[in-house]
Amino acid sequence: MKKDPNSHRSEIWMKRNDFTTNQHCRALLVKLFDIFHIEYEFKSSSILVWYSDSDRYRITLDPEKVIVKLINKRTGAVKEYWKPEPYYDMCMDIVQS
Repeated sequence: MKKDPNSHRSEIWMKRNDFTTNQHCRALLVKLFDIFHIEYEFKSSSILVWYSDSDRYRITLDPEKVIVKLINKRTGAVKEYWKPEPYYDMCMDIVQS
């Protein structure tokens, strides 16, 4: 889904889902990671995550596309999340991989 990064709705989406600046978003992620038993490490502009012995992933924000990206560090496969609350679906995908 193509979004206009300059629209008001996109700006609100980015502010709400930006784990680098929004402490509420970061707290939500920590809570979801604990619920799903996902190990994580916050970096300056991304999050490294892994579930038991599965692949490692990097979570980043793409402000040009207004999405959250889940990047498999081994294969380079990218999954994009654009829904209003993208992190629950992302955690489900990590656990099911």
